[in-house]
Amino acid sequence: MNRAINTPSSSEGSAPHTVAWVRTWGAFPQAPNNSVSCIEPFENATLRQIVRITGGGHHIRIRISNEYGTAPLTIGAAHVAITDTDDGIQHGSDHVVTFSGQPTATVPAGAPILSDPIHLRTAALSRPTISLYLPDRVDTATCHGIFHTLGWLIPGDATALVSLRGWIPCHRRGSRRVSARGPDL
Repeated sequence: MNRAINTPSSSEGSAPHTVAWVRTWGAFPQAPNNSVSCIEPFENATLRQIVRITGGGHHIRIRISNEYGTAPLTIGAAHVAITDTDDGIQHGSDHVVTFSGQPTATVPAGAPILSDPIHLRTAALSRPTISLYLPDRVDTATCHGIFHTLGWLIPGDATALVSLRGWIPCHRRGSRRVSARGPDL
C-alpha cells in the first residue's frame, strides 16, 4: 500500500512554508516463503541496494522494515548516497544515516523504524544507494518478492565503500521505503 501525501499549496489555506513528507519509493513488506525471495541466514554483512525514486527534494528519510522478522534486527551502521554508476556512488554525496540521533539502531521483531531526516538533495528519478551493516545473525528477514533493483550482500561493514567494482549483485534484500521532503529540484 503506497500512498503519496502532497504538500498543500498556500492557496489551500496552509502556511506557505509547510512541507510534507512524500513517499517516493517503496517495496511492500512480505513474509519470506516460497512465493517471495527469501535469503539464507547471514551475519556481519552489509546490504546495499540502489533504488530509483520518483520525486525529489532537499531531505530524505528511510524506513527499514522488520515486520516479518522473528528477532530484533540490529543496524550497526547505515549510509545513503547518490548513485554514480551501478557499482559506485557520487563523490561527496555519502551521508551517515541516524536513528533518533544515533548511528546504530535495533528494530524490534514485527516493527519498522524510520531514520532521522537526511539533508541530501535528490532530483526526480535519481538513484540513491542505501547501505546497511547488520552485525548480528539474521535468520528471517522481511522480503519483497519481485526483483527490480540492484542489491549486494558484502561481508563486514562496507557501508562507506565508494565502489563495489568486482562484487556481483544479488537479489533484493529486505524491505525499505524512501520519503523525500522539499520542492522538486
